Amino acid sequence: MNFDFDSLYQRLELYAFQPQPQENDHFPNIFLDLMLERPIPFLQFLQKELTTATFYNTFYLIFLIFIIPFQFASYWQCSVLTTINLILICCINIMVLPFKYMILTRLWKIKSTINLESSEFMSAKVIGFFYSRILNINAKISKFLMVAYISCFYTFSVHVDKADPACEAGIDLSYVGIVLTLGFLVKLFVTYVRFKNLYFKSYLGYGRISQLELNKMEVEKIKDEEHYEEMKKKEEKCVICWDDYNVGDEIRRVSCGGKHFFHKSCIDQWLMKYSKCPVCSHVFFIENE
Repeated sequence: MNFDFDSLYQRLELYAFQPQPQENDHFPNIFLDLMLERPIPFLQFLQKELTTATFYNTFYLIFLIFIIPFQFASYWQCSVLTTINLILICCINIMVLPFKYMILTRLWKIKSTINLESSEFMSAKVIGFFYSRILNINAKISKFLMVAYISCFYTFSVHVDKADPACEAGIDLSYVGIVLTLGFLVKLFVTYVRFKNLYFKSYLGYGRISQLELNKMEVEKIKDEEHYEEMKKKEEKCVICWDDYNVGDEIRRVSCGGKHFFHKSCIDQWLMKYSKCPVCSHVFFIENE
């Protein structure tokens, strides 16, 4: 009897990515605003975060698998609670890795259709994905993992007696605890910095625009009086320097909905500090180069 793994995976995926009730009361507004209004940057941020989290989970799992079996007797004799904590972290990491693999696979599928769909549809898809059952389960397991790390730090600090000869054999458990805890704190800090930069650049429009986005913006020169009169009907003055346009001036047309244009030198200086249109405040975003 042949077992249909593809059919099983499809049923599992259908169950895993069903949306769950949205608990906005427990969801920061700053996060929700970005997800609703800038779904593509949010999706890219989410992919980077999950990739980093998967790397950390895999690293810790390999790290502990190569430590615990060879020093298990010494660890158990030194501190039972410490050893249980290490085993618990291993088990949780093993449990969470398949979920993260499925989540990343779905993220790649969504990203492959980004340029083919409207922003409204993308917002709905990203929100549905973010509130899916599997991400909810992953978040709960991650909370257990956080408790395990904190518990590890406590047991390493209180229950490990360095004066005990049993604790001299192999790798000192206190150092293992410090590595795990510091690594976890570093990941939280990196997540905070990454989200802050994303929010300021993609939602508020602060920060230098990328060279790829700048290259998408048209540059042209006002050739003659006829061309000048045509341009003047659309924009009489450059709203950055408030000087009139003249024949021979280089202008740059930004890639916003209104196709607004400015003196090239003026808008280039503006885009060194702000990643949004000075007229309509349309925010330009492109994935990091």
